[in-house]
Amino acid sequence: RVTPPPAGEQLLLSKFGLPSSYAAELTTTRRSALNLGIAATVASPLLLSSQSANAQDAMFSLPPLPYAYDALEPHVDAATMKFHHDYHHQAYINNLNKAMAGKPAASLASLMPGAKA
Repeated sequence: RVTPPPAGEQLLLSKFGLPSSYAAELTTTRRSALNLGIAATVASPLLLSSQSANAQDAMFSLPPLPYAYDALEPHVDAATMKFHHDYHHQAYINNLNKAMAGKPAASLASLMPGAKA
């Protein structure tokens, strides 16, 4: 018998359209750890698009995946990719924007003094 996930976890799963049974499928096996590592590597937002630095605008945004969520199946399922990109990586962007709120935007070139324009 599988116990249902806690209420907060169920809410999170439902937010991304995942069944509550999905939580029971997540196990800490070598294969799932490998899949998570692959997903993290593939889906990590290597390039953040800088937008206008107006006070009401977010300074950074998460670019959409350049491929479909199910493009890595059967190795990484679409639900995992959707959750990882739309929730996990978006949290990094949200926290970065909170940390940068009220601070002037630095150009990428100014952060890399050795780079040529």
